[in-house]
Amino acid sequence: EMQEQTDAQLLRDYAEHRNEAAFRELVSRHADVVYASALRQVSSPDLAQDIAHQIEEAGAQYRK
Repeated sequence: EMQEQTDAQLLRDYAEHRNEAAFRELVSRHADVVYASALRQVSSPDLAQDIAHQIEEAGAQYRK
């Protein structure tokens, strides 16, 4: 069901109902973009992976 919703719908569901599953789906959908962006900046796959992971963790901390 989550896969059928648009990003806007998921974001609204998270914002209005604190639906963690909606947030996880958004993170999952965009993880590759975050990684690719980090990789373009640092040119190191390992470092880009670390950065992407830190961004994900920061998002989790922000939600608390």
